[in-house]
Amino acid sequence: LQILMACNLFAYLLKRRDKFRIRFLAGMGGSLLIGGIIGEFFSVFSFWGGSILFYGIFMLLGIPYLWFINDVTWEEAIYCSVCSFAIQHFASELCQMASLLVKQQGILFIYFVLYIMTYLLFYQTCIKKMIDDHEIVVKFKNTIIPIAAILLISLVLSVSKRNFYSQDTIVLAVISQIYDMLCCFFVLWSQVLQKNALYFQRELDYRDYLWKTQQENYRLTKENIDIINRKCHDLKHQISALRTIENVKQKDEFIKSIEDAIMVYDASMDTGNKVLDTVLMEKSLYCKEHGILMTCMADGSGLEFLDTVDLYTIFGNALDNAIEGVKNLPDEEKRVIIVKIFKRDHLLMLQIENYYDSDLEFAEGLPVTTKKDKAYHGYGMKSIRYTVEKYNGSMNVSAGENQFTLSLLIPIPK
Repeated sequence: LQILMACNLFAYLLKRRDKFRIRFLAGMGGSLLIGGIIGEFFSVFSFWGGSILFYGIFMLLGIPYLWFINDVTWEEAIYCSVCSFAIQHFASELCQMASLLVKQQGILFIYFVLYIMTYLLFYQTCIKKMIDDHEIVVKFKNTIIPIAAILLISLVLSVSKRNFYSQDTIVLAVISQIYDMLCCFFVLWSQVLQKNALYFQRELDYRDYLWKTQQENYRLTKENIDIINRKCHDLKHQISALRTIENVKQKDEFIKSIEDAIMVYDASMDTGNKVLDTVLMEKSLYCKEHGILMTCMADGSGLEFLDTVDLYTIFGNALDNAIEGVKNLPDEEKRVIIVKIFKRDHLLMLQIENYYDSDLEFAEGLPVTTKKDKAYHGYGMKSIRYTVEKYNGSMNVSAGENQFTLSLLIPIPK
């Protein structure tokens, strides 16, 4: 019961499965029943090593219980169950120390108060910091083995103390109890420190990413301005040369070539959303200059519900990834990007298709960056997914037969 109540501290904050109350009652009842049977078994077959096995099995009972009532993976259930055992063991050792100082009268009430205080203390200082938005934020894959090893040492000391220490070695027993409690505290507090370290590392990585992005945006903007200045310079000389041409047919052909050059900049996008127009126009200028054909069928009307920064984040990053995928293709005919943006049944749909010629690896549903400088790349797709999910949308990435497709669905508020 003590371990299950410690598990419930995690269960309260984690994402719950459907019919949580029924699952909670069934899980508690089933776990207590199994625990009672195990307790009866070990009370008959009592031996020193069995005590360690006894507590170990009780710790394992928390794993299926947490998985049954919460929407977590088995690894997450193992992690929470081990941490729950550390909390319970800390409270148990604290009560054992209290029993040395307090008379038997009223000891159960003191036990109850100490357990409640311990559980609330660890809930406020550790568990609430280990779980963020119903998800565990600590990288438990790298910590579960050392955590389990520390707790095993603590458990062995605890069992040894109860079996071998006598009244004459009471001081040594108390030292072992303090050591046990410090082990449990260290296990839990180290998880909080790891969470904080991960948070600051993500902040640092994101700041570096923003700095790199700003550099890249400056480079693209400068390049677009250089393109326009160069074209304006050429047009100025072409217009001067036009004054000297007397042949009407030749003059018409010359005027048509000037019109074709201007069309690139005059054919501004008109999707119904000025921010989307700006993004598409900026990327189309870049594509035109670098021999990339970008075809676009876009309906941007009704996108006012998207924040300006979010809209630019989604479409800017998506088009940048597509451009990055095709600009170095040896076959010029494959340097094609197809953009489709349309609405259907209160859904905004974005689909971008492009060719690619590299071997793609996927992690957590997203392609892993192929660039050597991985520390500053790979955030684009994560940023798109995060922004889309912010609006309760979904993102899907598929790659097959050297064709990469990014599909986004965002519900449009009624």
